[in-house]
Amino acid sequence: MVGTYQLFFLYPLQAEQDRLDFLLRTLGFGAGALVLLLGSTTWLVTRQTVLPVRRAAQVAERLANGQLTERMTVQGEDEMATLAHSFNEMAASLQDQIRRLEELSTLQRRFVSDVSHELRTPLAVMLLEVAELPDGPERQQLMEELGGLGRLVNEMLRFAQAEEVLASAPEPVNLTATARKVCEEMAPDAVRRKRAI
Repeated sequence: MVGTYQLFFLYPLQAEQDRLDFLLRTLGFGAGALVLLLGSTTWLVTRQTVLPVRRAAQVAERLANGQLTERMTVQGEDEMATLAHSFNEMAASLQDQIRRLEELSTLQRRFVSDVSHELRTPLAVMLLEVAELPDGPERQQLMEELGGLGRLVNEMLRFAQAEEVLASAPEPVNLTATARKVCEEMAPDAVRRKRAI
């Protein structure tokens, strides 16, 4: 104040307001761009991590369903590529083991079938020879032993035939009904063996 007079200085603030508005717009645009960049980076990293795991889960499911030739695609040299490579090695090893087991199963079926067929002829000859022996406890014991051997050969033959049927038609099996049928078929042999004891 100068004496009783008041002095006012007027400055236009429009330029400062324009600069402030520009600064706020720039900060808003930068924040939006940063959020967009962070979001896209997160999406990309998640996609690069989740998609290979999802593909691995799909391939594992197909392997579990019996499609043993399924493999993961190996891309690059990162951890996911190492995982895919290890997964493929495991799948190949599993396929090889299953193939070997199938070959062994085929050999086992063939062996049991051949042995049971080969034993039937000498068994029949021995039964004829024992039938020619005079009656007595030795003859009776031989007949019982040969009868047991005959039942064993028949069981081996039935086992080989059942395995052949199961191998040629891999369909779901009702285990309860199968167990019941086997018990019914084996019941007479079990009763005979119990009586013999």
